[in-house]
Amino acid sequence: MERENEFLYLQLAQNIREQILTGFLKPGKFLLSENQLCKQYKISRSSVRKALDLLVQEGLIAKRVGQGTFVAPELPVREDRSRTLTIVATSPSYFIDYCMPQVIAAFRREYPHVAVKVLSIPGAAFRESLEASLEMGFQPDLLFVSDYQWKEFVQYPSSEFHDLKSLSDDLPHPIYPNLAQSFAFGGQTSALPVSFSSVYLVYNPQLFAGSGVEPPQPGWQAGDFLATAEALTRDKDGDGIADVCGFSLPISLSRWPAVALSFGVRFERDHDSQAMTRTLAFFHDMLFRRKVAALTVRS
Repeated sequence: MERENEFLYLQLAQNIREQILTGFLKPGKFLLSENQLCKQYKISRSSVRKALDLLVQEGLIAKRVGQGTFVAPELPVREDRSRTLTIVATSPSYFIDYCMPQVIAAFRREYPHVAVKVLSIPGAAFRESLEASLEMGFQPDLLFVSDYQWKEFVQYPSSEFHDLKSLSDDLPHPIYPNLAQSFAFGGQTSALPVSFSSVYLVYNPQLFAGSGVEPPQPGWQAGDFLATAEALTRDKDGDGIADVCGFSLPISLSRWPAVALSFGVRFERDHDSQAMTRTLAFFHDMLFRRKVAALTVRS
């Protein structure tokens, strides 16, 4: 536990250090309070204080009694934009913590003259922190965000994103069309998925065989799915409550968009409301009208 706490305070110090040295946090700008840093980074107050004390010793920040901690006003921040690739990422992120170092290492082998800086910002404060920094002139090269955060940014009239369609067309392996279309907005592809959580639909062959029901077939439609789930649902003791449900539906909201995409939902501001209605009606039929699905919590 002691070594874990040491890692956490060093990680926080490194995050703030990178934000200062790349100009994300300008000289004289106040940092979040100790309380806010504890909540945003989910670490103890002692770890926060150790990180701030370390940065004070380095001359990067200063403390003012009764006001808080701020970036040293006289700090010379050199910005060599031609040799530094700056990535702003949301945290926490397993991809950033465990996969990005390998990606950066491969990039550095190909482009050894380019330094890579990754700035991690807690998800809860991501938009506000980035917007404030953009207003002060900080311009990151890449954003690594969740699909929900991307939707917030891309719909602002002032947002400036490069069209990545030509880049996606040159990829050696094409991106799943429904997934790629989800990042199209205003006639251009302003983002590309680099990491996503796959959703699998699996079935229990013993349950199908025991109920005398044909296993899933290619070309199934929503009606076929519902009819099969209904055939598999059983009320064994006759109390009016299903003891075996034909489908187990994860309660996590990160799973149901896969179904919505299959109904034609694109999750854009001007999305097809009828497609969303069909999606919700499908879930309603399974859970309440036909009662052939059970909500489950991921263990």
